[in-house]
Amino acid sequence: MIGPQFPDEPAPRASDRTLRQFAALCILILGGLFALSWYRHHGSPSVSAWIGLSLALLAGLPGLFHVAWIRPVFLAASALTRPIGQATGMLLLALLYFGFITPLAWLLRRTGRDSLERPRATSSTYWSPVVEPDYVCRYVYQYQKQRGSAFAPQTGASHGSVESPTR
Repeated sequence: MIGPQFPDEPAPRASDRTLRQFAALCILILGGLFALSWYRHHGSPSVSAWIGLSLALLAGLPGLFHVAWIRPVFLAASALTRPIGQATGMLLLALLYFGFITPLAWLLRRTGRDSLERPRATSSTYWSPVVEPDYVCRYVYQYQKQRGSAFAPQTGASHGSVESPTR
């Protein structure tokens, strides 16, 4: 389960599998960027592409076989990207709240819609009428088979409809 990350919490310990996945992603992403630079510059990649490829080979390749070598790189990358992730998360939540939920609530209030059917301040009572069910045994249908059940009415009703028994 995803829970809130508080600043005073210690960082969770990365498993060996996570570190190997990180090493493989380093090789894949940095190698892909090198290949893209090679393609765009017609066989002579840029200096930054060579630096990325050397990082992939120096950090990523040994990290696949010996995970202790990639752990400092993983921790540094986690420390650098954690604030970015927190800020992005807060920004997206704010955009969702103020860009979607607030205008929707404003629109529903203006149209007078009340999904909870709350009583108005001018009503004399807060009681709401309750409709009694016709056939109480229908509550156990979710635990029984629909056809041939001891509780189901034998009137030939379809799966979705409930008819009261004729006894």
